[in-house]
Amino acid sequence: MRLYVTGLSDKDIENIATFYAVQKSKAAEKGQTLVQELTDKCERCHGAAVDNPAMAVPRISGQDRDYLIMSLRAYRDDKRESTTMHKMSLPYSDSIIESVASFYASQPAK
Repeated sequence: MRLYVTGLSDKDIENIATFYAVQKSKAAEKGQTLVQELTDKCERCHGAAVDNPAMAVPRISGQDRDYLIMSLRAYRDDKRESTTMHKMSLPYSDSIIESVASFYASQPAK
């Protein structure tokens, strides 16, 4: 954020904050489909239909929600090794990770 706020006065920052504080809330443009789009991507490797012995990829349907959250955050934050998973999870916020984890935790184990 420093890049965007460098040179702004306290009054400028107050005006920006005031502008956003009075905006009416609305649903995210893709909020309804975002989790579905992300889980569709996850299914490419983690889905039950994937049968490739060369890929040592775990099934994640039915996994514990807290475990999935911890794992995705660790991949995102580059604290757990997997170049592919780091790249896949890097743009995800905590709330997106929690939504994806909730989805998979609610699925039957396959």
